[in-house]
Amino acid sequence: MFKIKPSLADIPDEDNPYRGMHMAIDDFQNVKKIFDTALLTGNYDVLSSVVWEFDQPVRFAGTGFEAMTHDLEGNKIQNLLNPNVSAKHIFVMVFPEGEKTYCIISWLKENDALFAKYKQQLLSLPEEKKKIYINNLLPMISENIVVNPEAWDNWEEYKRNEFGAIEFGIATLFEAEGDYWDRLEPPVYDLFDL
Repeated sequence: MFKIKPSLADIPDEDNPYRGMHMAIDDFQNVKKIFDTALLTGNYDVLSSVVWEFDQPVRFAGTGFEAMTHDLEGNKIQNLLNPNVSAKHIFVMVFPEGEKTYCIISWLKENDALFAKYKQQLLSLPEEKKKIYINNLLPMISENIVVNPEAWDNWEEYKRNEFGAIEFGIATLFEAEGDYWDRLEPPVYDLFDL
């Protein structure tokens, strides 16, 4: 028994449990080069962005990214199961500043054509739908969320539970099966009311 040493060296690529992680790292190599060059040269014009401004401060902030599979209308954007095509990402940041809150949704300019319809959908959303989108998106894509502790403690338990279920991947699992998760459907909680 002690002579047998488990090894991943001879495992076929499709059975390798680390394959997804390696693919994700490979997908980000080009993005990292672009961001590194922007930082080193001071040329920050590598992103396209949609900026939403809300006339209220919030008691949370967060950043994240995702490789979207569907736009806001459920149209397929990209197939993440094709190992020969790098995933294209959006980057999201939500933060309060003074008496306002800002949401910045960005992607590499080289991906403008891929996200053109999504951009138009973002620009046409009314304010209430923008808030719903943030409520659904941010916990799905981010491990970098901060919430005012007092506000969190004052939230009803069922709201914390639904937020946690989305944050810990229920929507991601749903979409991994090829289904569309409607991010414009209101959850039971509202981060903007914390």
